[in-house]
Amino acid sequence: MAEIPDFHGPHFGPPQANHVKLTWYALTDRARWIRVVSHSCECSRTLYELCAAGG
Repeated sequence: MAEIPDFHGPHFGPPQANHVKLTWYALTDRARWIRVVSHSCECSRTLYELCAAGG
């Protein structure tokens, strides 16, 4: 049986001096299909996902 790989995501450091603060909006259904391209580590309190959508 194949071993399941460890899906440990990246940890983010403190904001850099030239960072840009993002404005977060409520979730809207913009695309029928999306896929997660990358995600932050699940051991953090907040989890971020970078998603891609389109045809």
